[in-house]
Amino acid sequence: MALPAGQAERFMAAHQADRATAVDCEGVSRSSPVPAFRASSASPAILSPIDTLRAGWVMLIRIAEADADPRDLMDRGADVVITADPAALEYARHRPDLRLVPLAWSTTYALVTPPGSPPPPIPQSLRAELARDVVRAEARPAEGPEWWESHSACGAPAPSASGRRVALAIPSRDATARAIGERMVALLGRESPGLRLVEYGADEFGAALADGRASVFVVPLQRLAPGTPGCPEGYHLPLGSTVVPLVDTRATAVLRPGVPAFRIQGDGSIRFVPPGAP
Repeated sequence: MALPAGQAERFMAAHQADRATAVDCEGVSRSSPVPAFRASSASPAILSPIDTLRAGWVMLIRIAEADADPRDLMDRGADVVITADPAALEYARHRPDLRLVPLAWSTTYALVTPPGSPPPPIPQSLRAELARDVVRAEARPAEGPEWWESHSACGAPAPSASGRRVALAIPSRDATARAIGERMVALLGRESPGLRLVEYGADEFGAALADGRASVFVVPLQRLAPGTPGCPEGYHLPLGSTVVPLVDTRATAVLRPGVPAFRIQGDGSIRFVPPGAP
């Protein structure tokens, strides 16, 4: 598998947290589950099923650079490449040795206005326009659920309006956020002369959002509500912000023959099925 560093780390951790039913030498299932996967090598990163006899395979995880072309990863022999890049998916569709499996709608891009700034006027047709003509990844008008409205405990404290820039902020190296941001600047600039697009690195973007450093933000949010108590990973919205969901996006898994069975998770990731699992 070829995954960016952050995704690779979460992929490893999730599989090592999985459990499978243990079977003794008489073929009887034990009552307590055991770990399904273990890290059998750190460099290169390899995950092995605990039950190697029934599995017959291991997972080798290669770290892909954030700006790596997915087509290069396919050509270099990766068995699994997860991407939303339209050019890469079109390339894969013309390869008879590759299979495409769409994953879950996992990310909602929302327009967030900090408290104290007037929310911008959004035409009813904008969501469909963004999904159809602006966003290059597979996208649709946002459908919810808008879980953040009922998870106020996950919000950041309301920021001060002092020092706020007339700017639309996006996280850097996010092509979808940039495409939306450019369209929004063109649209909102009529009402807010001087509005310009600014990019922040991932950590700095979170701090800028918490501080209310810009007048409006394009924020990628986890689409589904957290499945366990606590707050989801990602950016926390300042309390009192106006949140307008725009589009949902999803990635696709590009697979070579022989890839073992996996489950599609609600967060857009995949989880390989432990040996003996239903």
